[in-house]
Amino acid sequence: MITAVAGTIFFYIAEVGINTDVHNLGDAFWYILPTMATDGRGITPHTISGRIISMTVMIVGILFFEHVHSINSLMAYKKIREQR
Repeated sequence: MITAVAGTIFFYIAEVGINTDVHNLGDAFWYILPTMATDGRGITPHTISGRIISMTVMIVGILFFEHVHSINSLMAYKKIREQR
């Protein structure tokens, strides 16, 4: 959640006034949320700062989802082992 909020605010600050697709925080959030899980379709960063923020959000998002997946897999594995 912190990544989504911080990424939205920082992306907005970096891109507003330069990127014609970013008019408000809603536009920035609309970009950041899918960027956490995939590649942020729809809006393209126009500034170096926006690109760095995007890369950071992508990396954190990938690590977060991988961590959740690993925990779920471990829990399922333990449950299967207990049933044997």
